[in-house]
Amino acid sequence: MIKLTTPILLLVLSSFTFSQTKPVKPVYSSIPAEDLVVVVLSQPESPLRIENARLLFNPLRNRVEYFWDVRNMGKKSVSGYQVEEWWVNGTGGTMTTILKTPLLKGRTAPQTIPANQITPLTDALRERLKKEAGMSRLVVFLVKDVQFTDGSRFDGSDTAKNVLNYFEKVSGCSVFN
Repeated sequence: MIKLTTPILLLVLSSFTFSQTKPVKPVYSSIPAEDLVVVVLSQPESPLRIENARLLFNPLRNRVEYFWDVRNMGKKSVSGYQVEEWWVNGTGGTMTTILKTPLLKGRTAPQTIPANQITPLTDALRERLKKEAGMSRLVVFLVKDVQFTDGSRFDGSDTAKNVLNYFEKVSGCSVFN
């Protein structure tokens, strides 16, 4: 009896231990357009086009996270890029992506999130975000820099500065002063 129950007990305990160590996948809350307007700046000269830009709240990290797809509209393969996001109050920043494999012309690099990981924003979370993060705002995404596999690059920093200057003027505050 002892010889038979010991392996069964070990099997049950080991399966319980392994099930407890699986990484927890975040369940994001979608932020509706009435709370946050997401705008992608038109940049006809840019070799990359930002598509499907969205902000989702990650309750495990207690913050809003940015997601978008990029499409290579240029003639060269892309090895990396920078996207800037600017809020109407003049805050924001740069997010850099170094690609594991080059993004070929005409191809899209999606940031896929399974649909079962996105839930509607609850009323309680909506109110909390409005208080803490000043929701009911506008955020603009734009391509700041693109690095090509041949070593050349696209520089959209002048456009990024113009957007920031505009938002600083509208909001009456300066990020760098």
